[in-house]
Amino acid sequence: MNEYYTLWRREKSALSILEISKATIYRWRLEGKIRSRKVGGARYYDVGEFLKQLEEGE
Repeated sequence: MNEYYTLWRREKSALSILEISKATIYRWRLEGKIRSRKVGGARYYDVGEFLKQLEEGE
């Protein structure tokens, strides 16, 4: 999983990598569990940092 540690991904790609629904990623974003940024009209998620935190047990 180390190849994901520096990845910011668009929503569709993040959903595929994390194998979750749109509702789940939306909830996690509101709860601060996964960082996101909006660039132009697209939202990007910090998949790498999220996976790193999962591995470390945070």
